[in-house]
Amino acid sequence: MHSLFTMVALLPILTGLFVEDPWVNQLVMPKRGALEASNTDKNRGVVSLEKNDCWPSTVQEEKGDLVKVKVRDGSGWIAKDKVVRMNDAISYFTERITNKDDLADAYEKRAVIWYLQGKSELAAEDAGEAIKINPCTRTYAKRGLAWIDRKEYDKAIKDYTEAIKLDPKYCVAYYNRAIAWQHKQNNDKAIEDFTDAIKLFPAYDEAFIGRGNIWNARKEYGKAIEDYSQAIRIVPSNAQAFYNRGLAWRKKEENDKAIQDFSEVIRLTPNDSMAYYDRGNAWIAKKDFDKAIQDYSKAIALDPRKADAYFNRGVAWRTKNEFDKAIQDYTTGLKLNPNNADVYCNRAFAWVRV
Repeated sequence: MHSLFTMVALLPILTGLFVEDPWVNQLVMPKRGALEASNTDKNRGVVSLEKNDCWPSTVQEEKGDLVKVKVRDGSGWIAKDKVVRMNDAISYFTERITNKDDLADAYEKRAVIWYLQGKSELAAEDAGEAIKINPCTRTYAKRGLAWIDRKEYDKAIKDYTEAIKLDPKYCVAYYNRAIAWQHKQNNDKAIEDFTDAIKLFPAYDEAFIGRGNIWNARKEYGKAIEDYSQAIRIVPSNAQAFYNRGLAWRKKEENDKAIQDFSEVIRLTPNDSMAYYDRGNAWIAKKDFDKAIQDYSKAIALDPRKADAYFNRGVAWRTKNEFDKAIQDYTTGLKLNPNNADVYCNRAFAWVRV
């Protein structure tokens, strides 16, 4: 009787051991070739995931033998047996390579996994093997990513140029080559490539942001704001576009608009310490020191090692004649960054006023 009770009690535990791991929120890769995801549930037809260059994709839902994966402009259903989860991907593609099973495809996909794991040397090697077998646009583009990660920008530019020769309409190659040009501080070339990427894919929000960043660096804030605004029109939830536009508004001293954009970043990403910090700077510019202190305090709570937030909150306290609090913030900030001469001067001034 005792042994029977024990076995019955253990059954739920033992059963749980054999429950298949959930798929939701996991990244998946196609096992072979390109795949298409059906969106017939939304009457939107079929979306080619390969053309959207969105592998690996995040699983949003699981239903029997199907999973719904995220696509750039939506989502779609795909059979589980057509994809492999990221945790199993290296062993799966390694086995295919060992068995010489469609080597170009296996090397290409394993290269992506290595890249995502931060192993760019292995990614470059695998993409190189894929290129030897099948020198196509995708394989050159994937090796280009590895070269960028390894800061070998000339090699990256060469590979993306080859990718573009093979497919002049491959917008991702233009975008990534623009990134490489930026690293080489050739912003004219980068603008050309971002612009070509946008011409080929007018809904390329990242390309608008990339080009906007160059305009911003060149102090052409109107052009930067225009590009960030276009990115927001394409993807209204793009927090990076709102944040960058907020910085551009700050440069133009349009602080109300900057505050609106930083507030939207906070709504979209509530734990973004930089958005609170930069909104605090905008409040300082508007001489609303209480709101600035609130935002700097939130930035510090999210990132206690952000020295500038302590420094600037100290300025706000000093302006409010709260010199003890100012000294405390200056001192904490200087422990984190002891190389700011202005803060020493500010603290000295506060000591005199205490």
